[in-house]
Amino acid sequence: MSFHETAFHILILLSLEQLIKILSLRKKVLGRVKTKTIKSKALNGEMYLGIVKNLINSINSGRIPNIENTWTSMCKVESFKSFEEAEKIYENIMKENIDSAGFSEEILKKMHTEAKEKSIAAFRSKSVGEVAIDYEKMLKSKIKDRLSYYTKLNLEETRSQLTRLLQKWYSVLEYKIQNCDLKNVDEIEYEFRQLEFKLNENFPNNNEIRNELFNDFKSRVLNFAGEFFLNKMNNEINLIKNENEQVISQLNNQLKETKTNYETELTKKNTSIDQMKAE
Repeated sequence: MSFHETAFHILILLSLEQLIKILSLRKKVLGRVKTKTIKSKALNGEMYLGIVKNLINSINSGRIPNIENTWTSMCKVESFKSFEEAEKIYENIMKENIDSAGFSEEILKKMHTEAKEKSIAAFRSKSVGEVAIDYEKMLKSKIKDRLSYYTKLNLEETRSQLTRLLQKWYSVLEYKIQNCDLKNVDEIEYEFRQLEFKLNENFPNNNEIRNELFNDFKSRVLNFAGEFFLNKMNNEINLIKNENEQVISQLNNQLKETKTNYETELTKKNTSIDQMKAE
């Protein structure tokens, strides 16, 4: 082995030895360092750095450093961050569970309660200081507003889904009525019962909206059927009337022809009689 190779190996060994010593020292130092706290609240690295920066800025600007003010400012920052994170937790839970078929009011409130509890628990675990009380009130108010939003969204989504489905069914019944597959109201009422059963299966929640839209659907179908049946009956009456008029016209023509023929024959006979008398 050359001198350079030997020197290189020695340097590696020394480097490893130094590294081991540094790691050992670091472990000892960190093991003896106590967690920094203010008002019994443990500080993380970001919070600790924020306090140090505020103190340095105070000194550099010629002001007397004030730990209390620095702590209050840090509490506001941390509580606001916790507020935003908690708000996202609520939103994520609600959005993940939104169903296109809609929820009943009871299910929606249950889902809201679960999301609210997790959101507030997350906020309380990270917020600091007395200012957290105000931010928690803001969070609860925000969640309440979002419940109103999701309640409205749930109703609108349910209404939209129902409207599209009922419009599809209306087109089907309209075709059946025009094609004479449904000949009277009893047959239409039977179709209504079948469709209502399917509707309850597909939309088991929000009974009030479902019943409102289905009643409107039935009313539109019956109005269309009534107009169609009435027009059909009028057409049939007009057809029969026209046929009767044609028959009457034919009978009148036949009667006139018979009368003319009779008069012609009568004239011929009278002429023959007059000739016979003259002879």
